[in-house]
Amino acid sequence: MYPGRSGATLKNGRIIGGRAIACGARSGTTRDRRGAGGSGDPSGRRPVWRGGSRSVVRVGPLRADPCMRSVVCALVLMGLLAGGTASQAQDTRQYGFTIGVNRVTLQSPASDLGSYFAAVGGGVVRQPLYGPVSAQAELLISQKGTRVDREEGGAIDYGAGYLKLPLLLHLEAPSVQSVVVHGEAGGFGAVKLFERQTPGGDVNLPFDTGRSFYRRLDAGVVAGVGAALPIGGQRLNLTVRRVWGLRDAARDVTDQPFPEASFPAEGKTRAWSLMLRLGL
Repeated sequence: MYPGRSGATLKNGRIIGGRAIACGARSGTTRDRRGAGGSGDPSGRRPVWRGGSRSVVRVGPLRADPCMRSVVCALVLMGLLAGGTASQAQDTRQYGFTIGVNRVTLQSPASDLGSYFAAVGGGVVRQPLYGPVSAQAELLISQKGTRVDREEGGAIDYGAGYLKLPLLLHLEAPSVQSVVVHGEAGGFGAVKLFERQTPGGDVNLPFDTGRSFYRRLDAGVVAGVGAALPIGGQRLNLTVRRVWGLRDAARDVTDQPFPEASFPAEGKTRAWSLMLRLGL
C-alpha cells in the first residue's frame, strides 16, 4: 500500500489504484512507457492519478521562456553598465567654489532704471556626461536689485538677496596652448532670503523700511562663456554670464517710502555676472 492514498499500491515505481490530482492530466488517458519512469527516472517523468482513472504523465525538466530570459539578460546588462558608469562618473565628479560680482538691474516697461554692483558666491558641482559635455549645479547667494534715481539728485538702491540654484549644461572646447574655452547655458530658480534699501551716490548706509518690494520666488535662464587659464600650476577659471529673469519679481507697493524714487510696480531681474571658480 502507498501511504496517504486510499487503496493505492506501488508497482515498478508507479502508483496503481488510489487517487491523486495533477495539473494538465486528463481523466481516462494513459501515457505510459514500460520499463521507464519510476522514482529514479532521470528524465523527470512521474505518474499521477486523477478522478480514479490511471494517467501517467511525463513531466520534463523546466525550461525558461526565451522572452523572459532575454529580458533578464538585458536587465543584468543594463545594471552592470549603469554600475560601471556611476562608478566612473563618481571618480571624475568635480567640486568647487565660486565668487563673483553682479551688475544688477530690473527691466520695467514703466521706468528707466539704473544698475549697481552686488556680490555673488557659493558652491559648484560638475558631473561629466559625455565627452566635453557636463552637467553643472550651483548653490549661490546672489544679490539682485535696481537703482532708482531722484530728480533732485541722489538715488535709492532697492536690493534683495536670493538663494539661487542654477542647473546648467557645460561644454568645453578643445584646449589651445593650455587654454580651455567653455560655454554654459541653463535655467535657475531662486527664493528670497532678505531685502535692503541703500541710498545711492556717496552714502552707502543700508536701512530697512519694513516693506517688501520683491516677490519671494524668481526663475529665469542663464548663458555664459569663459576660459580656464593656467597660472603657476593652477587653473584660473573665469566666466562671464548674462542672466534673464522670466517672472515679474517686483511687488506693487502702494505706500512708497520714497515717493521721489519709487520702486516700479513691475519688473524682471537682469544681471551681468563675472564669476571666478576655484577647484574646477
